[in-house]
Amino acid sequence: MLYNCLEMENTGTLIIRVLGTSNGEKLSPSNYDIKEIVNLLTNIEDVLYPNQKQRPLIAYELGEGSVLHRFKTTLQAVISSTAIFASVQKAQSTEHLELQTAKALEVIQKISYQKNYVFEISSSESENVILEINPQTKFIIAKDYFVETELYVYGELTDAGGKTKPNLHLDTLDYGALTIQVSKEVIKELNGNPLYRNFGARIKTKQHVNTGEIDKTSIVFLELIPYDSNLDEEYLNDCINKATPNWSDFDSDTWLDEMRGGYDA
Repeated sequence: MLYNCLEMENTGTLIIRVLGTSNGEKLSPSNYDIKEIVNLLTNIEDVLYPNQKQRPLIAYELGEGSVLHRFKTTLQAVISSTAIFASVQKAQSTEHLELQTAKALEVIQKISYQKNYVFEISSSESENVILEINPQTKFIIAKDYFVETELYVYGELTDAGGKTKPNLHLDTLDYGALTIQVSKEVIKELNGNPLYRNFGARIKTKQHVNTGEIDKTSIVFLELIPYDSNLDEEYLNDCINKATPNWSDFDSDTWLDEMRGGYDA
């Protein structure tokens, strides 16, 4: 349908075949609900280009057999996705993936549960099925991988504003570009031209217990802090005093022993 928009050179194809039934009939483009097409189209971007605001064109075609979704885009993205899907098939888990990619596969898994569909994923880089998602697979993000946490993030303010949903765009070293929704009052209080100045923000979010990655969709703004590279002992002590009660039940000796693997230093 949009296939001719891409040149044949340096492109590849990702293919998702959907097998199942609809109202007792074999699944085909003629009885495949438009909502299911939209669902898949919404998530394919996070599979091919996770965390990329500006991406190359993704062309799409719907075909027979039972239902074939063909996504044509850059060869590099298809090669990368092929490797990712192969790793998921081997591990039978999405735990090692970036959050956005894992979420996209979770959506497909939930459709498989609800509709009793089988999804067979292949590409122009592999003659065989790379990854199969069916009602028996369990490509679901375990809730305990992420825990709610409070963080201080620091970076350059690259944008601020918004008519209905005011937000700050903070380009951080540790977590990349963050979009933090705030009130209009917070933006009004910014003195002068705040763009391209360094700021800190205290936020509440969900963080992966192993990798430290944060869920950028769960960020809740708590406080904006003018950033000063010079040490402010009074502010530091205040932060320590605020955090101390949260660590009252923490056994540092046990934690240190676990980190050493049970061996004495």
